[in-house]
Amino acid sequence: MPDTALTGAAEWCKLTVFQNLDELCGGAERLAIAASGGSDSTALLLLAQEWAGRTNTSLVVFTVDHDLRDEAADEARWVEQLCSTLGVEHQTLKWAKSAHGASRARTARHTLLAEAARAKSARHILLGHTLDDQIETYLIRKQQGSKAFGLGGMDRAAPSPVWPAGHGITLIRPLLDCRRDALRRVLRSRRVAWIDDPTNSDHNFERVRVRAALTSDPALAEAALEQQHRCQQMRRGELVCRAHLLRDTATVEADGKIVFSPGSCPSDRLAACLGILIQIAAGHDRQLRSANLKSLADAWLESRLDKVVTYGGAWLQRVVDHLVIGRDPGEVDRQITPDGIWDGRFGRAESDMPTSDHRLQRRTLPPEDRRWRALGAVRLAHMCDIWCTANEKHATEWSEESFS
Repeated sequence: MPDTALTGAAEWCKLTVFQNLDELCGGAERLAIAASGGSDSTALLLLAQEWAGRTNTSLVVFTVDHDLRDEAADEARWVEQLCSTLGVEHQTLKWAKSAHGASRARTARHTLLAEAARAKSARHILLGHTLDDQIETYLIRKQQGSKAFGLGGMDRAAPSPVWPAGHGITLIRPLLDCRRDALRRVLRSRRVAWIDDPTNSDHNFERVRVRAALTSDPALAEAALEQQHRCQQMRRGELVCRAHLLRDTATVEADGKIVFSPGSCPSDRLAACLGILIQIAAGHDRQLRSANLKSLADAWLESRLDKVVTYGGAWLQRVVDHLVIGRDPGEVDRQITPDGIWDGRFGRAESDMPTSDHRLQRRTLPPEDRRWRALGAVRLAHMCDIWCTANEKHATEWSEESFS
């Protein structure tokens, strides 16, 4: 006899995924899906295909082969065959260089996905992370000492973490409310198989060990789920506050420098926003040390930024009641990417060549043989729009807790 509870959970997952896609991708003409052949991404593929049929949206599926396991090529071919059966376009993306190490592999994967999606005119990439992944992430970060913001886990929607390859690309996680068991019930009901990645049983990986602990202790799983949900609601509220602070007080000028007038706000929020603005002013995606950003935020709040400070490929200085952030001239990358982006900050455009009266900034402008426009304003607006669209309806108030 059918398990009505699991059947109901599978149907609930389907409706939830459709609602998330409506909210986060409604109006998109084309979506990309990252599919490995595992149960989560395969369920995402099937549900997205059904949703796309109702909304007249086209799909393209990408499978990334890092060439780190012998089975990877066979798994990519399996996904390709499934997509052929479903009538969905598929492309295998293979990393041409060694990407050993989790961080390098992640960067390589997101770079390949972003570039391929843009080539196929898709601005949204769907990822198959589930509620189980959220709970596991919560426990891993808790062991590492993360505070409420980090414990909130992955976001339903986020800018691509790579730059400039991820320019204009949004990551969407429609399955974050769904449990893996229910998604596998979706697959079984459609008689669709999936691939079990052998690394999911390798206890050398911390996530596998955490997953085993959750399986053996249902009470731990329930407690972690409740706590993670609370932190996630606070994270959503904090992201909305950051978006409004940046929208209201940060301006990217034509020469690429940023004028920021944050006034007085919580130190941790200011530090996070400074990290974002330094990345934008310097044209990169490098993660900056939170302790250094906190020191910069405290220096601003205590009126101690009168001299030029360099950090993260940018310089910062208080000018009257503003904080001005510009590109460090000594770190300018003068190469132009295949997409026509210079130093991660300027793209080819029909607008006039930017000029600047600022001595340091004149040394960080692109060559004058083309017309250029600063990408910082677009990058900042994209980020803030995502945070507000994905979180304003779901945010919860929070206490004076540190978000770091």
